[in-house]
Amino acid sequence: MLKYELDQSLISRFYQNRDFNALEEFIRRHRDWAVRHAARYSRDSAEDIVQTSILRLIKTVPTQLPIERPIGWWRKIIVATAIDYLRSEKQRKQRESRSAEPQFEGSMDASDLEANVSLHQQLELIRSEISCMKSDFREPIALHYVEGLTYREIAKLLGIRLGTVSSRIHRGIQQIHNKFELRSQSALPSIYSQPESPKEDKEVHTLNESVVNENQQFAKKWESLWFVSGRSMGRVTSRIDANGHVTVNWREDYPDTVPADDKGFPERARSRQWSETEVFLTDVQSFSWTRLTAEFGATGKSQEELGADECEFTPISDSRIKVVSSKWGESFLDAPGEGPLVMNPQLPLVLFGANRKVETRWSLRLLGRYKDDKSSPAKLNWLALPVTVKCGGRMGEPMKMGHLFEFANLQGEVGQEVSIWESSDNEFAGAFWPEEGLLFTKSEAMARAMVVATCQ
Repeated sequence: MLKYELDQSLISRFYQNRDFNALEEFIRRHRDWAVRHAARYSRDSAEDIVQTSILRLIKTVPTQLPIERPIGWWRKIIVATAIDYLRSEKQRKQRESRSAEPQFEGSMDASDLEANVSLHQQLELIRSEISCMKSDFREPIALHYVEGLTYREIAKLLGIRLGTVSSRIHRGIQQIHNKFELRSQSALPSIYSQPESPKEDKEVHTLNESVVNENQQFAKKWESLWFVSGRSMGRVTSRIDANGHVTVNWREDYPDTVPADDKGFPERARSRQWSETEVFLTDVQSFSWTRLTAEFGATGKSQEELGADECEFTPISDSRIKVVSSKWGESFLDAPGEGPLVMNPQLPLVLFGANRKVETRWSLRLLGRYKDDKSSPAKLNWLALPVTVKCGGRMGEPMKMGHLFEFANLQGEVGQEVSIWESSDNEFAGAFWPEEGLLFTKSEAMARAMVVATCQ
């Protein structure tokens, strides 16, 4: 029965054997998600975008089979379709605007004509240079300056972070500056101008010097670390922008089966789960953030249970958060209590900077998911759990020399214990729960070797 087959199998059957029944089952499963995803770009035309994307899904021939992430494959096609739709809408509005403008008769004097020709030549040189750029830079620049899309719209269309859009546009424009060795920017077309920062960054208050210094130390510590937990492996990276704000990305792969020839590469397992979270921090000491995203996926057998989902979290108030899920739509989450709101996988980011004086207590809110087995299919809901954390001194792993932290609920009952440990040379670090642990290292080779040792 097709309804019991994995998405990967359905897509493979279609592209290899032109089995339209398999394609129909795949579309039936995920059409609601596709409409919600298309609505992010044009709510009124979401159905049209999806319908056109289905036609492209049929006509497009993948360069490699099997397609490990069928949902991701369809998402790319939806994005391309949405870009074409927005481009055509932009052009239509421009035509209507030009036709509505009054026409003036008259002639252009020689100086105006010369300036216009010079401007036209400069624009042609710019367009030529942009066309030769890598697509990573060409697409954001074209969408912003030619199509008039905002940074946030571009981020959604291309499936990249807002900060990435800003960085690529800035670097692309800088490449044009360097190419033509520009001397007088004031006489150049607007496309030469430094792109404005995203609106979201303008709304963030300027940080004081002490906060910026703390943020810089935090960003340096988590700049690039690999971590291992049994057969699972991941990477945490961070960067700091010109305003002193820190963006931290946390990626992890959880293999269900160990690749026979790639034991040190969990991301290559045929059946695996993976997650990627990114948080935009304004103050690392209080773990204050203005933007948080989480993406989850699975392949092989895991896909039957979990599927794929993308979530974006936006604070509405100190105790309420808006959650937009690509799979379940929009909802609101109550986050009672005080203190930093931290997603479970990112807890080490807070603990490694916590006060380690014995008996020190502080409030924390843990953000995690739980399965609602009452719904069909089972839905993964979000929960913000308020806890009290107490430092128990140097009693944790490894060798009982780590710093131990005790977690309690609102009634003061003892809950889980977590310990952190750092080597004197800062080459290794670890965070340990009763049943699992994370080992951090700067060396990718070392991390992969630890995974191989675990899989023996």
